[in-house]
Amino acid sequence: MHGVSSFPRPELDGSAATETISLYEMLLGESWSNVASSIQHAHPRELPIERIGHFDITHGHGFLARFLGRFSKLPAAGRAVPTRLRVERKGGGEIWRRKFGSFPLESKQHVPRAGILVERFGRIEFRFKVQAMDGGIVFRQMRAAICVGQYRFPLPAWLGPRVDAQEMPGETENQTRVRVTVRLPIVGLLIDYQGRIEQPEIVTRGEVSK
Repeated sequence: MHGVSSFPRPELDGSAATETISLYEMLLGESWSNVASSIQHAHPRELPIERIGHFDITHGHGFLARFLGRFSKLPAAGRAVPTRLRVERKGGGEIWRRKFGSFPLESKQHVPRAGILVERFGRIEFRFKVQAMDGGIVFRQMRAAICVGQYRFPLPAWLGPRVDAQEMPGETENQTRVRVTVRLPIVGLLIDYQGRIEQPEIVTRGEVSK
């Protein structure tokens, strides 16, 4: 599909994602009961939350991958990079504020309908088909688009980035394992980050409760 996108604007009605149901419960529907308890705890009904962990970050090795990595201002490569995630509710969606070391990365997530997650990083928007698998959650990219105001311009597969992601149970009830890989046509691997992150704690008045 080319030109201005005709798929509906990925917003909830503002009443679905409340403290009676989490965004990811709504996303997975009946499959929510198939994910591990550690995954369920990582996506609670009550927000905001903060999570803390460490991630190994790898960049592609080719010239184009290194150039685009710098141009895109991706987090620096490294092992066991201290990572913090804060998730807040906004309207019918969520804002995810990540920090890899000192590098911030923010996105907004919406669920237009069960099984579909739309995540927006600045002007770039991804749409994923999301499924429960092996006790975890797997994100399979459907399309990417450039957003300008209320308009969305779908990127053809030969041009757009390709994101694969998963969240799996960790070694304990207090952990989940996350991996995200971004590839580009011709360029190949752009960035891969994977690691473990601790079970969330309820945040009150901007502080992480103990």
